[in-house]
Amino acid sequence: VKRTMRFGKFQSLFTFMVLVLQAAVNELVDADTSRTYPYVYQWPAIQWACEPLLETPFPADLPPLKRKTRNLCLKLRGGKLGGGKGESTTASTIEADEFDVSLVSDEFVFSLFQENDGSESDPDGIPRRYLKMQNNKRDNAKKALEATIEWRKEHNVNSILARPHPKFDVCKEVFPHYFCGRDDSNHVILLQRPGLINLPLAYANGLTGEELLFHYVYEMEYLWQIIEKENPDATMTSIIDLTGLNISVLRRAELLKVAQMFCTTMDAHFPQRSHRTLLINAPKWFGAIYKLISPLLRESTKQKIQILSKGKKQDEALKDLLSECPNSTGQQLEEIPPSDMEAELRNFCLARLDDAGMSMQTVVTA
Repeated sequence: VKRTMRFGKFQSLFTFMVLVLQAAVNELVDADTSRTYPYVYQWPAIQWACEPLLETPFPADLPPLKRKTRNLCLKLRGGKLGGGKGESTTASTIEADEFDVSLVSDEFVFSLFQENDGSESDPDGIPRRYLKMQNNKRDNAKKALEATIEWRKEHNVNSILARPHPKFDVCKEVFPHYFCGRDDSNHVILLQRPGLINLPLAYANGLTGEELLFHYVYEMEYLWQIIEKENPDATMTSIIDLTGLNISVLRRAELLKVAQMFCTTMDAHFPQRSHRTLLINAPKWFGAIYKLISPLLRESTKQKIQILSKGKKQDEALKDLLSECPNSTGQQLEEIPPSDMEAELRNFCLARLDDAGMSMQTVVTA
C-alpha cells in the first residue's frame, strides 16, 4: 500500500521509467544475443518502478501504459530480457494474458453456471441463487447476474483454479483460515481468524490486500466448483474467531478497506452461499465494527449472523455445530483443527503449480 501511494505521487517519474524500460528492452532485444548483459531487474530503479505493477492480482484493471510496462517488468524479472537468470516463476498471480490456460485441462476451468442451478429452465437463464438474492425480482436478478458475469470475465475468475497460485502458503500464514469439516447439518465449515492477521508478514512477503482477496476467491471457487460440485445451491457455515481483535483495528484503514472489499465481493458475486455465520470470542466493543460492515450486507445475510462471546452460550453453540468435525479430547472447541479438505485444497494448488513448472513461494518471516 505504501509503495502504491508513493507510486501515484510520482506519476511523471513513472512515465520516465516507462521510457527507460522501453529503451532497455529495445537495446537488449536488438543487440547481439551472444553478448552477456547485466541482469536488468537487479537495478534498484527498475525494481522500484516494477514492484507495484507486479503485485497487482488483476492486470486487466491497469491503464494501457501501466499494463504494457507490467509485461515488460515480468520479462525483466524473469530474466527473459537482460541476459539474467532470474526466476520466471515467481509472479504473485498469473492472469490469462500471462498464463495460457489452454495448456491445462478444461477440468479446471469453470463457468458461473452449474448443472441443475435453475438457469437451464429459466426464461432468462438466471440461476435460482440470483432470483432468491433479489426476492424474485427478475429485473434486479438479471442485473446482478450480468454484473457477476462481467466481473468474472474482467478478472478471469472462470480460470482461477487452472492458474498457478504461488502465494497460497503466504496467504494462509498472513490470514489464518481453513476448512475444518462439516457442521451438524452437513454444511462445509470455514473457520477464519481475522484478529490474527499478520500485516508485517504480509509486507515481508509482498502480499497486497488485493492478492488476499484473489486468494479468497480462489478458495470459494474450489469450494463451490470442486468440493460441492454436485450441489449448485450449496451453502456454508462460517466461524469467524475474533480472538486477537482489539479496538486499534478501528484506526487501521488498510484492514478496514480489505474487510470491505471481502464483504462487497462475496455479497455481490457469491450470493446465497451462506448457511450461517458465527462470530465467536467477540469483544464487548465489537458492535462498533459490525455497524461499520453491516450496511454492506443484505438483510437476508445479516439474519444469518450470530455474535457470541466466551462463555456457556458460545460453548453450547459450538458443541452442537462441530459435532461432526475432528477434535482432540480436552481441546477447546474454538481450536478445532483443519480437516482433510484443507490438505486436499493445498495438494490441488501444488498440482497446478507443478503443471505450470512453478513452485510454491517460501514464506519469509517478518
